[in-house]
Amino acid sequence: MLLKRLGYKTSIALEKLWKISGLYLQNLGRFSLRLYYSLPVHLIRSQIVRHPSVVLFWVILILLVRGDIAQGIGGPYLFWEPEYLGKSDFKSFFFIGLALGIYTVSYHLSTYILDGYRFFFLIFQKRPFLRFSLNNSLLPLIFLWCYFDAYYRFAIHNPQLSITTFFSNFLSLLAGFFLFVSLAVLYFSRTNQDIIQLFGERVVRELQSPRALLYKARSIQRMQDYVTYYLDTDFRIRAAPLNVQAETRMILRVLNQNHGNALLFELFVVLLLTFLGVFQEVPWVRLPAAASFIILFTFIIMLIGALSFWFRRMGILALILLGFLLVWINRSSWFNRPHQLFGLRYDIQIPYTLDSIHQHIDSLSLQEAYEVGRTLLNHWKAKHKEEKPLAILLNVSGGGLRSALWTFRVLQYLDSLTNGRFFDHVVCITGASGGMLGAAYYRERCLKDPKKTFLYSKEPFQRISADLLNSVIFSAVVNFLLPPYRYFSIHGKQYYKDRGYTFEKTLCKHLDIPFERPLSYYRPLELQAKIPLMIFSPTITVDGRQLLMASLPVDYLVVPRKFNDAYINEISAVSFQRYFKSCGADSVLFSSVLRANASFPLVLPYIELPTIPYVTIMDAGIRDNFGVHLSIKFLHAFKDWFEQNTSGVLILQIRDSQREAAIAEKEKSVLAHIKELIGGTFLSFREGKDFITDELFRYAASWYRGLFQVVEFQYLPSPQFERAALNFHLTSWEKQDILLSIYNKPNRKAVETVLKMIEETRN
Repeated sequence: MLLKRLGYKTSIALEKLWKISGLYLQNLGRFSLRLYYSLPVHLIRSQIVRHPSVVLFWVILILLVRGDIAQGIGGPYLFWEPEYLGKSDFKSFFFIGLALGIYTVSYHLSTYILDGYRFFFLIFQKRPFLRFSLNNSLLPLIFLWCYFDAYYRFAIHNPQLSITTFFSNFLSLLAGFFLFVSLAVLYFSRTNQDIIQLFGERVVRELQSPRALLYKARSIQRMQDYVTYYLDTDFRIRAAPLNVQAETRMILRVLNQNHGNALLFELFVVLLLTFLGVFQEVPWVRLPAAASFIILFTFIIMLIGALSFWFRRMGILALILLGFLLVWINRSSWFNRPHQLFGLRYDIQIPYTLDSIHQHIDSLSLQEAYEVGRTLLNHWKAKHKEEKPLAILLNVSGGGLRSALWTFRVLQYLDSLTNGRFFDHVVCITGASGGMLGAAYYRERCLKDPKKTFLYSKEPFQRISADLLNSVIFSAVVNFLLPPYRYFSIHGKQYYKDRGYTFEKTLCKHLDIPFERPLSYYRPLELQAKIPLMIFSPTITVDGRQLLMASLPVDYLVVPRKFNDAYINEISAVSFQRYFKSCGADSVLFSSVLRANASFPLVLPYIELPTIPYVTIMDAGIRDNFGVHLSIKFLHAFKDWFEQNTSGVLILQIRDSQREAAIAEKEKSVLAHIKELIGGTFLSFREGKDFITDELFRYAASWYRGLFQVVEFQYLPSPQFERAALNFHLTSWEKQDILLSIYNKPNRKAVETVLKMIEETRN
């Protein structure tokens, strides 16, 4: 009996529980449905389906600020540690906030014009655009949250960034953001009218009569989307009114008033870009790189909105066609903006053909180059007290500012341990990109300060690691719409002020060298061995040959080897000084040579040469990222001299990456296969170059009869830090990590080896 009673009570309890759970699930389903059709969620769905290109830019910004994309090249750090006037503080974050405010307002305007008519119940209320924007703020809020989260994670792992500075910077960003948004709200609240203000209450009341509703239901119903709730200006959730009807012409008239606002706003963006472009050389005008990117996105999203409105579903096609039109216009004679080597004449065109390449090699020029090379080597030996000093051939890798700072750090450290004697042993410097920037700056400091008092100062490190990206990105953005009207003159020759010009001006300021200094300035200094010879080797993109640029003739690095009449090595390099002598090769600026050797893709433009047909050059790292090939060729050209006059040859390699990295385990996902297809190919290409380098060292040791040694210094990031990005911008913790890398165990061993070899030659 008791069991029956308990079973009866259990069944009653289960039945009640079932009813409660069913009611709960029913209410949950209703809530989910209402949430799904609420205006904020519905706007996101509508934009994803109807205007995916508008959403795409928000997705790019979110992925960028989170570090999911472009982290290897330092993209997220432009948001996490932006720089303005050389400092990363609240001012730089404030300008990013202003740019985000401009972008957000343009996003609201574009989407309101495109989709506002689908939710025209808003036009019966005051300030319809403000209500629309409030409900359309889900993506901007998601972005701000992602920014806060990513910046917080960056801050807690950055020992140089205190929690107070973190909140100060982010609050400054929010201040800039809400300042511009508030000004926009104030303006639009005064210019944006609802339907009652435009047509009066009587007309609107007639539109809501049963007869009017019946008459217009069919034509209007297809225009509006179903919405359950929306967020009002008092931040209360309100139910969207049903069966709101109005004449199409009245709806469009209310909405079209925003076309004028959008046009004014787009004009404001264009005028802003124009203003920034005209005054871009004024330091305080140059915005942080992240802000420049966002302003460019603003212009593009406004353009997409306009094209989508006028062409509807054909908007993307219209945008693509417009892009092709802009490319075609940009190639016209008036709009074409050639990126040139400053100081070189472009009114003379040199044929670039196989016959012409062969014709520029002759025995007289080769003999002259050999004589100059021997004179340099004899002067180098004469400045040493040792009968047979150690000769060092310095190889430096590309890698943006991280390589520049790392190269300078290694040279400074070795010189400081040898009382400034180490760098005197360096005969020749070869390499690519950032490494050559660091070596050039170190050579410049040694030239200006023979006693090398700078070895114990922090100022050189601050200069060589100072940001180069802000000015370049800013110049690229503000020149996006401007015709090539800004020129400057050098020795009577005019050149366009492109982002290459901006890069060189900024670089010269950081390196403390005159902008108009030609490459030939260093000819007597290198010939007298007061400073090491530097050979730059940008890559000719049309055929992969190296363009050898040096103050002294280096034809001995160009001549091919003849085995027999049936086989002759190809000419793998072209002497810039010899080939472009008639174009004033001696007058080319040293800063332009540095830029040509470091033309980082997507940051610095390809450089055109005065040739027929059209030929361009870019980063030396494409062919020889460490300068090893040139060093081995230089050693081979003068091997008899080195064997007789030196105690040995040391090839010192300074690289910004680990030479022998661990083999990573493969993932079996589709995304992993895609990443392997792109990144794996690049990785194998990079590692393959290391294998070729090792083979070159091995073969050189077989034919060189004297002492031949190789020592390498590797930038190895600390365990608590990620590897510094390949970029022209370094964060504070990246700089610190690079400077401390000299104390890693492999580098300490390399230091001991170098010091031992130098001491042995003295004894």
